[in-house]
Amino acid sequence: MIKMRDLLRGTYRTMARFYDQREFERAKVNTAITLYYGRPQKICEALCINISKTGMGIMTDQVIPMGTECKVKIHDGQTNKSEFQALVEIVRIFDLEEGQFFQGVKILVKY
Repeated sequence: MIKMRDLLRGTYRTMARFYDQREFERAKVNTAITLYYGRPQKICEALCINISKTGMGIMTDQVIPMGTECKVKIHDGQTNKSEFQALVEIVRIFDLEEGQFFQGVKILVKY
């Protein structure tokens, strides 16, 4: 698990190169999501910070192990008519302070 402070110690040059390699720009959304994973099924309520065509950044209060496939539901906040569902994989975990984790997920399949 990578600590956020260690990530931020990288040079601006490295971060700029990574930004230039991003194929799809992430949109900031800050909306509640529900993750379903494991057998027996576990449920994790989280906050989706940003989303793009191929992935999402989410904040959780528990670690979901890297490589875990999860079903994710993003609700529109008013009705359940336009919820987004996808199968995702946890690909990055950053340990923030006080039991908070930022996790990067890769979108595998959209429903």
